[in-house]
Amino acid sequence: MCGNGARCFARFANKVARAEGKISFETPAGVISAELAGDLVTLQMTEPTDLRLSVPLQIGADKKIVHFINSGVPHVVVPVSQVGDVDVSGEGSALRHHEAFSPKGANVNFIQKREANKIAVRTYERGVEDETLACGTGVVASALVFAACEKINGPVGVLVRGGDELQVDFERSGEQFKNVTLTGPAEFAFEGTVEV
Repeated sequence: MCGNGARCFARFANKVARAEGKISFETPAGVISAELAGDLVTLQMTEPTDLRLSVPLQIGADKKIVHFINSGVPHVVVPVSQVGDVDVSGEGSALRHHEAFSPKGANVNFIQKREANKIAVRTYERGVEDETLACGTGVVASALVFAACEKINGPVGVLVRGGDELQVDFERSGEQFKNVTLTGPAEFAFEGTVEV
């Protein structure tokens, strides 16, 4: 499941197949529905599972407290004081491959609180094996963990490394989340043709 890819697919379906309003499509994480409003796409995400707060991990000589949630993809979330100072590649790789998340590993998100309902995030993605500019399921995971730790309701604004601010909304009952949505822009970068 790729949240940003799903937003882009919804906009593509809108442009190519004239799909408007609400559409749905199947992913390995389940059926995802999307609502289109201009350049903005709101995804109805699958319900998150396996929320684990304050998990102690030994990383080399350091002990870290991390959080975990599966938002369609397994994600580790690590609160930090300054997200810009984090060695995302080094620390992210160590956590991504930690035995606690084996055998598949997990994406790793470093979050910094910006306001009462706003965070900044940097993400190390498995498969890419490095930092990416944005990860939709990571944005959702980060917002939900932040909401659980801060005991707040949505929406939560999430500023990604690529510069966009995405919105995560949800219904919260204690540490349970449902009706989770991810809203953000999906813009066309180019068009082309391929000769086969």
